[in-house]
Amino acid sequence: MRKSLRERFTVALVDEFQDTDPVQYSIFSQIYGGSDRSVFFIGDPKQAIYGFRGADVFTYLEAAKVANRRYTLGRNWRSEAKLLDGVNAIFRRRGDPFVIESIDLSPVTASGKADAEPLTIGGRRDQPLRFWIASTDDKARVEEAVAAEIASLLAGETKIGERKIEPRDIAVLVNNNTQPGWVQRALADYRIPSVVYSAASVLKSGEASELSRVLMAVSQPTHERIVRSALATEVFGLNASALENLSSDEADWEATLNRFADYHVLWRDHGFVQMMRALLIGEKVRSRLLRWRDGERRLTNVLHLIELLHAACVENRLGINGLIKWLARQISLGAELKDEHELRLESDEDAVRIVTIHKSKGLEYDITFSPFVRKEPWSAAKEFLKFHEDDKLVLDLEELPAHKQIRSREELAEMVRQLYVGLTRAKHRSYLIWQERKAKSKSALAWLFSEEASADAFLEEKGESNTSGSVRVAFGESDLIAVEDLPEGGAKVFPPAPALRTSLAPRVFDKEIDRSWRISSFSSLISGRTEEPEAPDYDRAEIGVEIAEEPVLQTQGIHAFPGGMRAGTCLHLILEELDFADFSQLRPLVARKLSDFHFENFDEVVCDTLEKTLRVPLGEDGFTLSQVSRPSRLSELEFIFPITALTTERLRKVFQMEELPLAIDRLQFAPANGFMKGFIDLVF
Repeated sequence: MRKSLRERFTVALVDEFQDTDPVQYSIFSQIYGGSDRSVFFIGDPKQAIYGFRGADVFTYLEAAKVANRRYTLGRNWRSEAKLLDGVNAIFRRRGDPFVIESIDLSPVTASGKADAEPLTIGGRRDQPLRFWIASTDDKARVEEAVAAEIASLLAGETKIGERKIEPRDIAVLVNNNTQPGWVQRALADYRIPSVVYSAASVLKSGEASELSRVLMAVSQPTHERIVRSALATEVFGLNASALENLSSDEADWEATLNRFADYHVLWRDHGFVQMMRALLIGEKVRSRLLRWRDGERRLTNVLHLIELLHAACVENRLGINGLIKWLARQISLGAELKDEHELRLESDEDAVRIVTIHKSKGLEYDITFSPFVRKEPWSAAKEFLKFHEDDKLVLDLEELPAHKQIRSREELAEMVRQLYVGLTRAKHRSYLIWQERKAKSKSALAWLFSEEASADAFLEEKGESNTSGSVRVAFGESDLIAVEDLPEGGAKVFPPAPALRTSLAPRVFDKEIDRSWRISSFSSLISGRTEEPEAPDYDRAEIGVEIAEEPVLQTQGIHAFPGGMRAGTCLHLILEELDFADFSQLRPLVARKLSDFHFENFDEVVCDTLEKTLRVPLGEDGFTLSQVSRPSRLSELEFIFPITALTTERLRKVFQMEELPLAIDRLQFAPANGFMKGFIDLVF
C-alpha cells in the first residue's frame, strides 16, 4: 500500500501541519520516508492552538528537525504596516516569547496592500493597536465599553479607504462559549446587530430545556402542573400574572388543555414534525420569540432542536416517551460535541461577528476587539498528567512535581500561541482590553511583559503583578500602540440602515435538466425505472417484468420450499445474519426468520440445506464457507462506478455471446449517464 500511494501521489502537500499529531505524522513518514518523493509540511507553529483536540506542536517541531529544506514567508499580506509592527513589538519584548525554544518570531514585513486603503477616523490615521486597561472596579463595564466603541465607530466617520465601515467589518474575539452571550447583550443595548460563531452545543441552550418542558406537556396534556410549566416558557410567553389569570378562567383553561390534547393526538397519529409545525403556527411561536432582542438566536435554536429531534425519531424509531427521554439524556450528558449539535448562525445579515479565537484561526477581520486577553491557566483538576520529553508525549501516573512544572510551561506556551492568533486576525485596527485584578496573573500577556528570566521562574513566582504598569511604561509614547484607561460608555446608538423595499417575484427556471444523468442500479436496467437504490433489493420483483411460471411438480426436501420474492428474501436474511463459522446459532436464527415470514414445517429442511451449503468444498484446496467467520466478511457491500452513455446497443456489443444479445434486447431503459450503484452479497 505504501508503494502504491507513493506512485499515485508523487508529491504531497500537508497544510496546517502545526495541528497534526504523532499518529498522522507516523503515517506520512511510513509512506514517504526514505523515498525520493517530495513532501511539503506547511504550517506555522506559532498558531498551534488545538492541543485540546489532540494536536501536538512538538510533532511539527520533530518533523522540522529532519526536513531537508525550510522555507519561511517573509511578507504579511493582511495587516497595515503599523499594526504589524505593533504586534511584533509586543512579542519582541522577550527573547523567548513563545516559551518553547524552537518557536521564534521570524522577521516579517507588510506588503502594503492594507495600507493602500487604510482605516481613518475623520480623515486621520492614528495608532492601529489600542491597549485599554480596565481597573479592578471596571470588570462589569468591559463589554459595555466594547459595545460603545463599536457604536461610535459605526456612527462616526470611520472609513476603510473611501468606504464607510459596516458591522460586518468588526469581530469580537472571545476565549470560550460563555463569553459571546455577555458581548451580544451589550451590543444589543446599543442596537448593534451581531452574530455568534460558536462551538457551543444547541443542546446546552436554554431553548433545549424549554422545549423539553413543552414536549412533556404535550405528552401528558391532562397533567395540569406540567402544562403550566410549559406555558411559563418563552415559547408560550406567559408570565406569572397571565398564567394565574388563565388558570382562574375555567373556560380558557379547558380550551388550553384541549389544545395540548390535540397536539398529543397529532404527534401520536402523524409524527413529531407535524405536531411541532402545528404548535409553532397555532401558538405564534415565531413572532413571540422574534420580539426579543436576541430573537433570531432563540428562534434559530428552536428550529435547530426540532430538526435534531426529528432526526433522532427517524434514526432510532422513537415514540413520544422515547423522544422525551432522548432529549433529557442529551441535555444532561457532557458528551463530546457533535458537528450537527453545534450552534448555527442565527443570521447572515450585516452584523458584528462574535467568534472564539479557535474559530477565527485562518480568518481575517478589518477591526478586532479582544476583551478577554487576561486568560489564566485552567485551574480545575485535570484527568491525567501529560507532558513532552524529547518532543515525545509522556503520560505520568505518578504526577511528579518536575513533570507538573513541564506541563505548566507547555500550557503557558499554548496560551501565548492563542494570544498570537488573536492579535494577528486584524487588518486595520485591533483593541486589547487588560483587566486589572488584585491577584498576580499567569496569562500570556503577563508573561510577555514579565521581567523574569525564564518561564519556570515566572510560574514559580505565580505570575506577574503589574502588567498594566509595564504596558504603560513600554508603549505610553508609542506611535504604534495607544495605551488608555477603559473609556466610559457612550450615549451613541447605532442607527441601522433602513430596509429597502423590494418587490418579490419568483425566479423562472428556463434551463434544461439532463434527465440521463442519474444514479442507476442493475434493477433499474431491468425495470426501466430510474430511482436510486437506497438499500439492497434482494430478490425484489420489478414492475413490468414478466416472470414465467414454472410447472408445479411433486417435490420434497428443500425443493418443496415455496419460491418467489418472499422466500428469497427470507433465505437471504438468514445468510446475512448467520455466522458461517458458528452453527450453534443456526437453528434459532432459522426458526425466527421462518416464523417472521410465515413459513411452517421447514425448519429442519432449511437448516440441513444451509449446513450442507456452507460445508461444500470450493476449489482444489478444500476451502468452505464455514471457515469464514462473521468478522472476516462484509455483507451487502455497496459499490458505485461511473457510466457514460449506457445503452442496450452498447451492452450488446460488449456481450457478444450466444443468446445473451437476445436477452439484452428485452431490456428497455433510457440511456444512462452518471453512476451505477449496487450491492455485493458477500465479500470475504
